[in-house]
Amino acid sequence: MAFRSMGLDIMGPFPTAVRQLKFLLAGIDYFTKWVEVEALAAITEKNLEGAKGIWPEELPSILWAYRTTTRTPTGKTPFRLTYGSEAVILVEVGLTSYRVVNYDEEKNDEAIRLQLDMVDVVRATAEQRLALYQNLMARHYNSRVKHRDF
Repeated sequence: MAFRSMGLDIMGPFPTAVRQLKFLLAGIDYFTKWVEVEALAAITEKNLEGAKGIWPEELPSILWAYRTTTRTPTGKTPFRLTYGSEAVILVEVGLTSYRVVNYDEEKNDEAIRLQLDMVDVVRATAEQRLALYQNLMARHYNSRVKHRDF
């Protein structure tokens, strides 16, 4: 369902870290497109630039921020496109929020199963929004092109 076809990408080399770590192996499903891998690589390298040898400890927080931030073209977070529901971010756990106060494990498990059944609808909606976004961007770009006949 969510991971019908996967791809792997090797990122790095990063500065040598504890346990001689230099490279990062990234697995991604083809729905999120390889463009996202390139964007993620750029974000990761930019944020880990000053981390030198501690980048393995910093990486989880960078990935969490990336996965839970809404993308403009799709209007969804990568987490939602993968799992069909939004993640409860760490700030919500410490604060009084509706999702935390009204948490019921049994109802939550049932809701997650229902949302996983609907993940294809979420992805289709995101693809439609992405196509609209790309058309708007192309129209804006092409509006500055001057047509000339030869």
